[in-house]
Amino acid sequence: MLQKRGQTLQGIDDSMKEDMRYAADYGFNKIQLDEFREQFKKYDVSKLGLISQSDVIEIIRAVRIELTESRRRKLIEMMEQRTIYKIDFPILIELASTAKKMEEGVHEQDVDSDYGTPLVSQG
Repeated sequence: MLQKRGQTLQGIDDSMKEDMRYAADYGFNKIQLDEFREQFKKYDVSKLGLISQSDVIEIIRAVRIELTESRRRKLIEMMEQRTIYKIDFPILIELASTAKKMEEGVHEQDVDSDYGTPLVSQG
């Protein structure tokens, strides 16, 4: 029983570390990350930890990041250029951060430079 409890506590600790990293790297707070997780679980119907490109767009809209048609196309284009068709949670957060930067008016050139190396979905 103690071993199981320790594993649970370790999982909580790992989740907190992950949240801190996402907050530092992408500017989302715990409440926003919880909302992303809730939406991700809703769209991950297969329970494999992966969602589709269209799910990403829906989640970004659900968490109230404004996506105009041109921003939506740009995001899909970025995923396709990097051959990302199934998205895990960390990549969702990266893409949502990109969408947030677009919403805040960061120039597309600056947004593109955030992704100098291809994103690779695990799975």
